Amino acid sequence: MPLGKDGYIQLFQEVDDSGNPTGPGVSEGAWASAVKTVAVPGTAEQCSSLAAAPGKAIVFKALDSNTDDVYLGSSQANAQNAAVRFSLAAGQSLVLYITNANLVWVDAAVAAEGICIAVEQ
Repeated sequence: MPLGKDGYIQLFQEVDDSGNPTGPGVSEGAWASAVKTVAVPGTAEQCSSLAAAPGKAIVFKALDSNTDDVYLGSSQANAQNAAVRFSLAAGQSLVLYITNANLVWVDAAVAAEGICIAVEQ
């Protein structure tokens, strides 16, 4: 079996009546996106609601135009805490298997910088 471009084989354990793969890893063909910027550096803001279906990931990507880091956390306090937050430089991304983007808080070193978010529907 040939490897995918990322070097991994994606195995599907479920198929529909026509033999097409189903379950995690199958693209649904529809997706949604949002942009979240931070008004005041040092004051983390919650992402808007963007639900993910079971088994689907949400991608958080630092805007390419950012001039400094943005920070993600599971709470406002965590996004503001240098010891526990997750830093992203411009263009870097983080993939999380969570149920909703609103579980993530964003802070930024520079006002009006932030992230874009994408999720399959």
